[in-house]
Amino acid sequence: MSANADPAPVASVCICTLARPKGLSRLLAALAQQIGAPPFEVIVVDNDASGTAVDVVEPFRRQLRLSYFVQPLRGLTHSRNMAVERSIGAYVAFIDDDEWPRPDWLANLHRMATNRAADAVFGPVLVQFADGVPSHIQGCSLFTHQLPEHGASVPWQTTRTSNAYVRRAALPDPSRPFRDAFNLTGGEDCDLFKRMLDNGAVAVAAADAARMFLLNLSVWRDWGNDVYGEQTVTRIERSLAAIEAGDVDAEITWQLRQVAVSRLSGACAGRGGFPGPACGSRWR
Repeated sequence: MSANADPAPVASVCICTLARPKGLSRLLAALAQQIGAPPFEVIVVDNDASGTAVDVVEPFRRQLRLSYFVQPLRGLTHSRNMAVERSIGAYVAFIDDDEWPRPDWLANLHRMATNRAADAVFGPVLVQFADGVPSHIQGCSLFTHQLPEHGASVPWQTTRTSNAYVRRAALPDPSRPFRDAFNLTGGEDCDLFKRMLDNGAVAVAAADAARMFLLNLSVWRDWGNDVYGEQTVTRIERSLAAIEAGDVDAEITWQLRQVAVSRLSGACAGRGGFPGPACGSRWR
């Protein structure tokens, strides 16, 4: 797909990135290899105020219809909203900068969306383990997240923006769909999809629209420390403070995190546990 391809994009692939040059480069290379996809553009929003991702993006401008923006305000809500606001496609695809899609990813998402007249389509996650990742981590059920069967309805509790294809007209706000209340707590994606489904949106699973995630030991350690460490504790405390202040929106984030903690606590039981420091009573 050339940078000046016509017609106008039907889909906009929105990527938020922060200090992941290798992952972003791998993702953009995979997008340049999409087969059978509708005309699409790629929107990259760099959440580093210094614009450090620009050197990664520039070489791909000849291969992709690509736009690059810097969002100096830290937080996924700010970044996701900027990506949606600057995009023009009738459909918005979301994928993370530490993932990469199969060549038929976008084509399969679009096919499901149009064949089922769906407002949102969600694809599966396939994890690849790098050398050195211990077997007890590879066997952890955390990495076997299952979507409903192909074409089945997807409940809001299992939605996410890491592999989603959304009809812009179905968004509650076509340019700023994510609510700022979730910027520092997380859960902005599930909040969005819950509001959409509550308003009658149709969400379905596309089992053939896979994206890949590479887990190496350093990623696992970072993730484990986030799950059980200070970053997540801070987010939980913010959520609790918001709930105590009467912010009912924060209830969604809290419910999701309770589900996550329950799953994480049992996912690797008897398999070596998590490398991150436990939070103990601070979770409660």
